[in-house]
Amino acid sequence: NPKTREKINIPAKLKFKLKTSHILTDSLPAPIEGRKVETKKKKKEEKKVSKKKK
Repeated sequence: NPKTREKINIPAKLKFKLKTSHILTDSLPAPIEGRKVETKKKKKEEKKVSKKKK
């Protein structure tokens, strides 16, 4: 990531967090990421439906 390389003054902890988060997101296959988003949307829709029923 060129953006992270430009910011050399970032504290070590933040750098580590950035690195680990990037590794986590990169290691996850894209379909799983997409499914997570879809399930979140479905849950929100279900909540709306349950409120309407009440």
